[in-house]
Amino acid sequence: MRDRFSGTRGRHAPGRTGKGAYWRADWRAPVLHLRSGPPMIRDGMRSVVGSLFGIASVVLIGAAILLLNGGYVYRTQCPRVGGSTETDWSYRIFAIVPYLGYSRSGCQVHTATRIALDAVGIWKLHDRSSSVNVADHRGEYTIKQDASMDAHCVSAGKSRSFCVCARDELTRRFTPNELSQISSVTRFDQLPAGLARRASDVTKAIDQGC
Repeated sequence: MRDRFSGTRGRHAPGRTGKGAYWRADWRAPVLHLRSGPPMIRDGMRSVVGSLFGIASVVLIGAAILLLNGGYVYRTQCPRVGGSTETDWSYRIFAIVPYLGYSRSGCQVHTATRIALDAVGIWKLHDRSSSVNVADHRGEYTIKQDASMDAHCVSAGKSRSFCVCARDELTRRFTPNELSQISSVTRFDQLPAGLARRASDVTKAIDQGC
């Protein structure tokens, strides 16, 4: 059957009724598909960027929470008689400002953040406890020296048990020459830095443990 307007058969008349309409639809399909491609790609990219932004936000929020809490968690290390170290962890939730305001006499106090930075090698801690754990020097002292130290301590009003404990701790950690240097000064800052730090640690250990 011929198209009465064009004089051609329906199957050859694109855009008209009959088979020509299907041919026109088939011809347009690839064009429509190509035109719809770029928006789909853009939508996909927006979805990826949005997901990455969401992940980054979660990571940043988590890091901020850990950093804030790290300023409330403290590790306290206190030297003890015998060269040991007592370690205690505490959460100072009632502190007004994190990272500030907490200390303990005679002990090393560090926040969890500071310890984490030390663990990854960014900001190393100076281990004072290791400087206290020295060789045992008690065999370098004579019986007469031990008795003299005990007598001097007792005459200062201390109990004999305390004096024996203190003398044992001092002679274990210091050589006779080092102990002589410590006895000759009135303040620890008059000693060499390393010896002054050790003397301070041992004094605190004796006060708390003897």
